[in-house]
Amino acid sequence: MKNLFFYDQKIEIPSTKEIDPLSSAAPEQEYKIVKSSFNVNKIILTVGISETECLVVLDDFHQEEREIPIAVKNGKTLKTKMVKGMYQSNITITGEDYIRFMKLTNIEG
Repeated sequence: MKNLFFYDQKIEIPSTKEIDPLSSAAPEQEYKIVKSSFNVNKIILTVGISETECLVVLDDFHQEEREIPIAVKNGKTLKTKMVKGMYQSNITITGEDYIRFMKLTNIEG
């Protein structure tokens, strides 16, 4: 399909290590890079974050269930709850993908 833009997406890998509740150090997060795409005809907004990064908002409202942390009195998060809501896709494009995206979507007058 000629209306798809392919880019590298950084995905968080869920940790399999147990978290020590007595430790103040945050666990080290692991990531992997996967090839993703979106339909350029669904773009409703782009926001420049820096010279090599932008946020793309798509017209794809969808229902999603997300895990929301619940704070307790001492400020620590001990549990979470699942909440349903309507969301749009927000995609961050960086580096070489940003340059290709700007060339693809640039309208010259």
